[in-house]
Amino acid sequence: MLPNEAREAALQHLFNDPEGFAQWLILKPEIQSWLSTLGANHLDKNLLLQSLIHSSFTNEISFNCQHSERLEFLGDAVLDLIITEVIFKLYPELSEGELSKLRASLVNSERLNELALANDWERVLLTGKTFDQKALKAHPTLLSDALEAFLGACSLSLGPDQTREIFSRIVANWEKKSEKSFYANSSVDIDPKGKLQEWVVKQFGEYPTYFSKDLGNGQYEVSLMVKDIILDSSTGDSKKKCERALALKFYKQKELLFDLLKERLC
Repeated sequence: MLPNEAREAALQHLFNDPEGFAQWLILKPEIQSWLSTLGANHLDKNLLLQSLIHSSFTNEISFNCQHSERLEFLGDAVLDLIITEVIFKLYPELSEGELSKLRASLVNSERLNELALANDWERVLLTGKTFDQKALKAHPTLLSDALEAFLGACSLSLGPDQTREIFSRIVANWEKKSEKSFYANSSVDIDPKGKLQEWVVKQFGEYPTYFSKDLGNGQYEVSLMVKDIILDSSTGDSKKKCERALALKFYKQKELLFDLLKERLC
C-alpha cells in the first residue's frame, strides 16, 4: 500500500481534479519506475489506475470511482491461460490431470502474493486508511487480486502477446530474488533421478548409469552415462547431490538429450 503521506496526497489530488488523477498518478516517478521494471510503460493510464484501486479506497471518496474487481475477474482468466500455455510446452510428458495439479499450485493466492511482493505491488496499491503493512498477513489475497487486475488491464490495453511478456518479467523478478524456478514441477524436483530413469527406459530401453571418481579433499566427479555414452559430469562434495544435479539438468532438457544421443548413436 502507498505510504500514508503519499496516500493522502493521492486523495487530495483526486478530490481536486478527479478527471486528471490518472494522468497525475502515472507520471509520478515511482510509478514510472515500477512500470519500467515490468515493461508496461504504454499501459492505458485509466486501466492502470483502475487496477491499482482497491475497493476500500473508494469508500473514502464521495463520487463514483471504478475499483479493480472487474479487472480481477478478467485477469484471473488471463493468468490461467498464460500459465497453462507455459506448462503445456514445458512438460510434454505430464498428463491432463498432472498439468491441472501443477497449474493449481501456481495460481493459488499464496503463490501470486509472492510474485506481487517480489514486484513491489504493496508500494503502488491504493487502499483505504485501515490497511497497512500488517494487513498483508490478514488479507492474503489483497496483492494477488491486484496482480490479477493488472494483468486484466494489460490484456485489454496491450493485447495477449505483450501481456505474456510482462508476466514473464514479473516471474523473472521473483526468480531473481528467490533463486528458485517459478514453474518447477515439485514431483520432478523431488525425484529427478527417478523421472529421468523412467524417460530413458521408455525412449532407449535401458537405464541411465552414474559413476564417480574420488578427486581427493572430499571432492567427487560424477558422470552420467546412457547407452555407453558419457553425457556430462558434475563435481562436488556429495555424490548424491552431483547425481541429482545431472539428472535434473537432463530431465529438464529432454529434447536436447534425445537429439544428442540420436546423433552419437547414428
